[in-house]
Amino acid sequence: MSDRVTDQAGNDKFGYTWGDARHYAQSILNVSAEEAATLVEDLATALGLEPYQIIQATPTDFADLKNRIAEQ
Repeated sequence: MSDRVTDQAGNDKFGYTWGDARHYAQSILNVSAEEAATLVEDLATALGLEPYQIIQATPTDFADLKNRIAEQ
């Protein structure tokens, strides 16, 4: 069993899954699946974001969110 929060099954209040969030991050940022998975995990654990919040992010938002994580 994985220790990643984002490997848990289920949907958020809008019906999105962590897999949806990872796929979105991978496609919008043009990164590998592993990089996207790590980023989504970091956003979930450090900032408490849900899949629907990640799916709403733009590339600029992702940069800002990564900076917020780094500042913690």
